[in-house]
Amino acid sequence: MMVLFYFIGMSSAALTFVLQHKVKMNVVLASALPSFCLALLFYFMEVKEENLWLAIVFTASFVGMSATNFKLHEIILGGAISTALLLNMPEVNRGLGGGMGTSAFIAVLLTFGLRTLYQKVVKKAK
Repeated sequence: MMVLFYFIGMSSAALTFVLQHKVKMNVVLASALPSFCLALLFYFMEVKEENLWLAIVFTASFVGMSATNFKLHEIILGGAISTALLLNMPEVNRGLGGGMGTSAFIAVLLTFGLRTLYQKVVKKAK
């Protein structure tokens, strides 16, 4: 089940990024559309933990809409990080302006830091 949570988080971040940058959709609509489609599907289907699914999708869509200079694989990594943060650190996020936004913010910062670190290591290796 956890693998499916991570897959849906990475897919949501990627879908939001693609809708915004490739389809040229409004950033707010690109973020809300994946969550809306999933909520509509859940309206017609009985699903366990539907609020958790929607929280993962919405949090990952924050990552997809926030990073304009990232590449798609970096957005997918950010979606995985935001899902991990949302699933594993709910107590830490309380009182910081909301768990979803905080998880997405930390995920974008970590992804940017990992990209910078990778670029420095590759540059040093050459």
